[in-house]
Amino acid sequence: MILATLLALALVAGGGAIWQWQRADARGEAASSRQLATKAGALLSTNPDVASLLAIQAYRTSPTSESVEGLHNAAALPLRLHLPAHTGTVWSVAFSPDGITLATGSWDTTARLWDVAAGTTRHELTDHTGVVLSVAFSPDGRTLATGSDDKKAGLWNVADGKLRNTLPDHTDAVGSLAFSPDSGALAAGSADNTVRLWDVLTATSRATLTGHTDTVQSVAFSPDGRTLATGSKDTTVRFWDVATGQKHAPLNGHTDVVNAVAFSSRNGILATGGDDKTVRLWDVAKGKVLHILKGHTGRVNALAFSPDGSTLATGSDDTTVRLWDVATGAERAKLAGHSDVVASVVFSPDRRTLATGGRDATVLLWDVATHKIRGKLADTDEMSVGAMAFDSDGGTLATASTDSIVRLWDVHTQAMSKKLTGHDGPVYSVVFSPHGDVLATGSDDSTVLLWKERAAYLQDGSGGRVCPSR
Repeated sequence: MILATLLALALVAGGGAIWQWQRADARGEAASSRQLATKAGALLSTNPDVASLLAIQAYRTSPTSESVEGLHNAAALPLRLHLPAHTGTVWSVAFSPDGITLATGSWDTTARLWDVAAGTTRHELTDHTGVVLSVAFSPDGRTLATGSDDKKAGLWNVADGKLRNTLPDHTDAVGSLAFSPDSGALAAGSADNTVRLWDVLTATSRATLTGHTDTVQSVAFSPDGRTLATGSKDTTVRFWDVATGQKHAPLNGHTDVVNAVAFSSRNGILATGGDDKTVRLWDVAKGKVLHILKGHTGRVNALAFSPDGSTLATGSDDTTVRLWDVATGAERAKLAGHSDVVASVVFSPDRRTLATGGRDATVLLWDVATHKIRGKLADTDEMSVGAMAFDSDGGTLATASTDSIVRLWDVHTQAMSKKLTGHDGPVYSVVFSPHGDVLATGSDDSTVLLWKERAAYLQDGSGGRVCPSR
């Protein structure tokens, strides 16, 4: 009896020791979980990938309130979809009109069609034997055109990724492409100094447009599809009648390289800017210059029409931005605020705000009506801005920088809302999908990344999806 009592006491004591050990172990796991959650929070803005993984591990270690909060914070990050399939620099990026598909062209001689939602390759387009320099969707979204330094353009079915036709008549690289608004014609500009107009349905040549004496850098249809504008290294811009292939009088006037070309969507006016420090406004229908805009003391790098077509913004090496009255050609305002080259200008969708960025590592937000600085967006000295884009409602501004970082800014609070890290080289292009819910970025590191706002899931290091508890 005594032995049984002692054994029972021993078991109770042993059970108490085990319970105390389990409590201590649980306290240790909870403490570790909180430490991981704290580290995740500290890295959230600078290294979101590691922060997300730490948040997941914190919750797995112990579901503390801090770890649950960490998961929720990580889930609110933009979802970055890494599109790593290309093995060379990505030269061109384009969204389909419905925003569902992304096309990319690469140094590796391939183009790819991507499922934007899943971040996976739908089709690899492998017919080219040279660098794919340009990609363009038809406005109806059914056809993708590709241009390459193998001297060919290709027409592809977007639905199945199959090559429909090869357009082989150029004698040098095809670097610029544009579809007519009705999707019936394709213009292809080449380093052979010509532009070819193709019938998209029959893949037959409508016309070969000759007259430029150097590489054709850009091609653009007028909004009504009747006129094609082409810009070249020969310092000229030319207009062509799409129906007949006949050229209007060349747009002579610039005395140096033409860097930027922009059509107004409202009034049939074309703006051109170049190394000669001038901007010219052209009547597309008549092929005549309307106004020569003088005032910049450095080359003109960037042009943007306001959404209503009444105002033109220009950015220059002289560190200034200027606003011009499109109707009269008069300078409305000289916006001085940058301390280095201005490389990008873009209007918000409501035309009330102008964003300007450049090499001085700042983005300035200007009130278009008062010509005063509404806000200054700055982060680090390495934030040299080369491209910008507003989302569809104008509430978010994305900036691309040579420091490999894409930054998202809240236009209303002028605070940086997200820092998107993932590229390993300078980021040269940013574009929002038509609905504004997806951002595509292209970089010198050979990759395109897709970012989705308010992601409902995280992506872990293995590419799998980890759904946080709510």
